[in-house]
Amino acid sequence: MFTQMLYAQGAKPQGAASMMPSLLMMGAIFAIFYFLLIRPQKMQQKKLQSAISTLKKGDKVLLADGIFAEYVSDKENGKIALVKIGEDTKIEVLKSRISSVLSDVPVQAPTKGKKEEKNSIKEEIKKVEEKDKK
Repeated sequence: MFTQMLYAQGAKPQGAASMMPSLLMMGAIFAIFYFLLIRPQKMQQKKLQSAISTLKKGDKVLLADGIFAEYVSDKENGKIALVKIGEDTKIEVLKSRISSVLSDVPVQAPTKGKKEEKNSIKEEIKKVEEKDKK
């Protein structure tokens, strides 16, 4: 009986020893998820937020609804953006609904008209034909 008590006191509990590998495995899985999924997404969010906060008039944006628009101005302390989606169509959207900033360069109207473009193409064709003849 005395020896049975000594054995009972000296024995290590089985549950604590088997928990350590499980905890290490869970920690490794969390680290993998953090570095492969969570961290890159947070970096992308910060980049988008900085791009949205530095929007200038004429920047092209993509809204979360799939609408391409041109940024015009801010309203209500920068929470709402006024964007142009057509020649005479402006709408107000939440800045949080801007899913990406497509360009930092303002959108410019084409400088040449259709007739001028056709004339320049015809001139280029004539130049190429003249070179081929020689």
